[in-house]
Amino acid sequence: MTSTGTKYPTGYTQVAGTWTHPEYIEASDGSETDIITPSSTTYKLQGDNFGLGVPAGATINSVIIETKERAGITGSNYKAYLECLVGGSQVYLSADINAGPATVHTFDITSSRSWVASDFADGTFALRCWAQRISGVSSFHTYWDYLSAVVTYTAGTTTTYTVSKSVTATTTASVTTHI
Repeated sequence: MTSTGTKYPTGYTQVAGTWTHPEYIEASDGSETDIITPSSTTYKLQGDNFGLGVPAGATINSVIIETKERAGITGSNYKAYLECLVGGSQVYLSADINAGPATVHTFDITSSRSWVASDFADGTFALRCWAQRISGVSSFHTYWDYLSAVVTYTAGTTTTYTVSKSVTATTTASVTTHI
């Protein structure tokens, strides 16, 4: 088996809301993107272009996604989620991961679909973090350190065929002479 190693997005899309330093989801370095959730709204930030590089024909053995999140509030007033998308369609949505203090959340999403190598191409595979204020306090901060993915796979086999053909050439000539 081969592993892609832990990969982080190299781009992002602010799907809903205006996030402060959204580029901070691109590395596990303690720098956090955040958003103030002032109303009963869901805010989403998407990580794109993970550079997973799974080769065509590979058999996918596992897909693990991870994030580190913390909230300025705990309890039923706030919810947080991690979502995985392939080709813009949701293939996984975590249960509420709001834990209050900074917490690493890891999910094995292997059984979410029949994965193929092309699912992990840049522009196809994406992770999205959600911050959702339900009710209660007027506003609070939600912080996210990173989004990451690891894929393990078995490389496909390549079969090379050699085709040879034997050709025999015959030349016939005739000469006519007139005197």
